Amino acid sequence: MTKGRKTTYEERIEIVKYCIEHQNNYAETAQKYQVSYQQVYSWATKYEKNAVEALLDKRGKRKTETEMSELEKLKAQNKLLEAENRRKQMKIDFLKKLDEVERPTIKSQQVNKIFLNIICKFMYHKKTCSHKPKSI
Repeated sequence: MTKGRKTTYEERIEIVKYCIEHQNNYAETAQKYQVSYQQVYSWATKYEKNAVEALLDKRGKRKTETEMSELEKLKAQNKLLEAENRRKQMKIDFLKKLDEVERPTIKSQQVNKIFLNIICKFMYHKKTCSHKPKSI
Protein backbone atom coordinates (compact mmCIF):
# COMPACT_ATOMS: atom_id res chain seq x y z
CA MET A 1 0.00 0.00 0.00
CA THR A 2 1.36 3.40 -0.98
CA LYS A 3 1.46 6.09 1.65
CA GLY A 4 -0.41 9.24 0.65
CA ARG A 5 1.44 12.41 -0.28
CA LYS A 6 0.50 16.03 -0.71
CA THR A 7 -1.07 16.85 -4.05
CA THR A 8 -2.07 20.04 -5.78
CA TYR A 9 -5.53 20.76 -7.13
CA GLU A 10 -4.28 20.23 -10.69
CA GLU A 11 -2.72 16.87 -9.75
CA ARG A 12 -6.00 15.70 -8.21
CA ILE A 13 -7.86 16.60 -11.42
CA GLU A 14 -5.29 14.70 -13.48
CA ILE A 15 -5.48 11.66 -11.15
CA VAL A 16 -9.29 11.54 -11.29
CA LYS A 17 -9.25 11.96 -15.07
CA TYR A 18 -6.81 9.05 -15.43
CA CYS A 19 -8.87 6.92 -13.05
CA ILE A 20 -12.12 7.52 -14.97
CA GLU A 21 -10.45 6.90 -18.34
CA HIS A 22 -9.25 3.52 -17.04
CA GLN A 23 -12.68 2.29 -15.87
CA ASN A 24 -12.23 3.47 -12.27
CA ASN A 25 -9.17 1.30 -11.70
CA TYR A 26 -8.24 2.81 -8.33
CA ALA A 27 -5.35 0.46 -7.60
CA GLU A 28 -3.57 1.16 -10.91
CA THR A 29 -4.14 4.90 -10.54
CA ALA A 30 -2.86 4.90 -6.96
CA GLN A 31 0.27 3.01 -7.98
CA LYS A 32 0.97 5.22 -11.01
CA TYR A 33 0.61 8.51 -9.10
CA GLN A 34 2.07 7.22 -5.81
CA VAL A 35 -0.96 8.10 -3.70
CA SER A 36 -3.12 5.85 -1.56
CA TYR A 37 -5.96 3.76 -2.96
CA GLN A 38 -8.35 5.35 -0.46
CA GLN A 39 -7.43 8.83 -1.59
CA VAL A 40 -8.00 8.02 -5.29
CA TYR A 41 -11.34 6.43 -4.41
CA SER A 42 -12.32 9.46 -2.31
CA TRP A 43 -11.42 11.97 -5.03
CA ALA A 44 -13.22 9.98 -7.73
CA THR A 45 -16.37 9.72 -5.60
CA LYS A 46 -16.29 13.43 -4.76
CA TYR A 47 -15.82 14.26 -8.43
CA GLU A 48 -18.82 12.13 -9.44
CA LYS A 49 -21.03 13.88 -6.89
CA ASN A 50 -19.93 17.53 -7.15
CA ALA A 51 -17.66 17.83 -10.22
CA VAL A 52 -14.27 19.56 -10.19
CA GLU A 53 -15.04 21.94 -7.29
CA ALA A 54 -15.22 18.93 -4.95
CA LEU A 55 -11.47 18.37 -5.45
CA LEU A 56 -10.58 21.70 -3.86
CA ASP A 57 -8.97 21.44 -0.45
CA LYS A 58 -11.21 23.56 1.79
CA ARG A 59 -9.81 22.46 5.13
CA GLY A 60 -9.58 25.34 7.56
CA LYS A 61 -11.36 27.75 5.24
CA ARG A 62 -14.60 29.38 6.29
CA LYS A 63 -17.57 29.81 4.06
CA THR A 64 -18.49 33.34 3.09
CA GLU A 65 -21.77 34.63 4.46
CA THR A 66 -23.41 34.27 1.04
CA GLU A 67 -22.46 30.55 0.93
CA MET A 68 -23.99 29.85 4.36
CA SER A 69 -27.49 28.50 4.83
CA GLU A 70 -29.81 30.22 7.29
CA LEU A 71 -29.11 27.53 9.90
CA GLU A 72 -25.33 27.92 9.48
CA LYS A 73 -25.65 31.70 9.86
CA LEU A 74 -27.63 31.26 13.08
CA LYS A 75 -25.11 28.74 14.43
CA ALA A 76 -22.22 31.12 13.67
CA GLN A 77 -24.03 34.03 15.31
CA ASN A 78 -24.79 31.82 18.33
CA LYS A 79 -21.09 30.89 18.66
CA LEU A 80 -20.11 34.56 18.60
CA LEU A 81 -22.68 35.45 21.27
CA GLU A 82 -21.57 32.54 23.48
CA ALA A 83 -17.95 33.66 23.20
CA GLU A 84 -18.92 37.22 24.09
CA ASN A 85 -20.92 35.97 27.09
CA ARG A 86 -17.97 33.88 28.29
CA ARG A 87 -15.67 36.90 27.98
CA LYS A 88 -18.10 39.10 29.91
CA GLN A 89 -18.57 36.45 32.62
CA MET A 90 -14.79 36.17 32.98
CA LYS A 91 -14.59 39.94 33.40
CA ILE A 92 -17.34 39.89 36.04
CA ASP A 93 -15.65 37.04 37.91
CA PHE A 94 -12.32 38.85 37.78
CA LEU A 95 -13.83 42.08 39.12
CA LYS A 96 -15.54 40.17 41.95
CA LYS A 97 -12.24 38.57 42.95
CA LEU A 98 -10.46 41.90 42.71
CA ASP A 99 -13.11 43.48 44.94
CA GLU A 100 -12.70 40.66 47.49
CA VAL A 101 -8.94 41.14 47.55
CA GLU A 102 -8.94 44.94 47.68
CA ARG A 103 -11.70 45.42 50.25
CA PRO A 104 -11.76 43.15 53.25
CA THR A 105 -15.27 41.98 54.05
CA ILE A 106 -17.05 42.57 57.32
CA LYS A 107 -16.51 38.94 58.19
CA SER A 108 -12.74 39.20 57.82
CA GLN A 109 -12.77 42.39 59.92
CA GLN A 110 -14.63 40.52 62.65
CA VAL A 111 -12.11 37.68 62.49
CA ASN A 112 -9.26 40.18 62.79
CA LYS A 113 -10.91 41.77 65.85
CA ILE A 114 -11.40 38.35 67.52
CA PHE A 115 -7.81 37.38 66.73
CA LEU A 116 -6.54 40.63 68.21
CA ASN A 117 -8.61 40.08 71.38
CA ILE A 118 -7.15 36.57 71.76
CA ILE A 119 -3.63 37.91 71.43
CA CYS A 120 -4.35 40.60 73.98
CA LYS A 121 -5.73 38.04 76.45
CA PHE A 122 -2.61 35.92 76.23
CA MET A 123 -0.14 38.76 76.26
CA TYR A 124 -1.76 41.01 78.81
CA HIS A 125 -3.91 38.45 80.70
CA LYS A 126 -6.98 40.61 80.31
CA LYS A 127 -10.50 39.48 79.52
CA THR A 128 -11.15 42.38 77.21
CA CYS A 129 -8.72 44.27 75.10
CA SER A 130 -8.65 48.02 74.77
CA HIS A 131 -5.93 47.80 72.20
CA LYS A 132 -6.63 49.87 69.13
CA PRO A 133 -4.60 49.06 66.04
CA LYS A 134 -2.43 51.81 64.67
CA SER A 135 -3.70 53.35 61.50
CA ILE A 136 -1.39 53.14 58.54
